[in-house]
Amino acid sequence: MEKKLALNLTQKKEILDAYLRGDMCRKEAAFHLGVSIRQFCRIKNEYLQKGEEGLIHKNRGRQPWNKLSNDVVHTVKNYLEGEYKTLNLLEAHRELKNSKQVDISYSTLRRLRKDNVQ
Repeated sequence: MEKKLALNLTQKKEILDAYLRGDMCRKEAAFHLGVSIRQFCRIKNEYLQKGEEGLIHKNRGRQPWNKLSNDVVHTVKNYLEGEYKTLNLLEAHRELKNSKQVDISYSTLRRLRKDNVQ
């Protein structure tokens, strides 16, 4: 599978303008944008209605819903470096959940410990 390169706003605008001028067909423009023809039509309609603002992804600047707060990450790392340094991950996970009321997944705890070691 071919790796897609991210296009910046200017490149997307140039491709859409070329399509609107008639310099390229829908299929060609969709190929250059790396999307299906149907998705290209959606992008084109957004561009015609909102201008360049329609090309910006709607989630830009938002935090993921499942991102841990910095306070929780800092707290967990402190426990892993201090009290729970001698515990294995499963025991540390149980202790955090039961004693400290910190509810994070085992895989997240594993990632945080791995990041802490490096």
